[in-house]
Amino acid sequence: MSRWCVAFFAPLIAVAVVSPARADFSLVRWAWGDCRIWDNFPGNPPAGIPGRDWTVLARHIPTYGEAWGALNVAVARRACRWI
Repeated sequence: MSRWCVAFFAPLIAVAVVSPARADFSLVRWAWGDCRIWDNFPGNPPAGIPGRDWTVLARHIPTYGEAWGALNVAVARRACRWI
């Protein structure tokens, strides 16, 4: 029985190890005008919850590099400032 378990679960474990972890970032502008990259792990506002002190400019950015690019574009367009 243990050989069958190993034969069955070994490919599943290999796929889980090789597949990348899903990251989710947002670009958030705070009330005082600066923007930050926000990591959207579960239960971590502000990107998931609208509020008075922040505005979400972009949601569901898959990588930190793309979030950094979105931050630079927002600063260049003067949608926010980067401190």
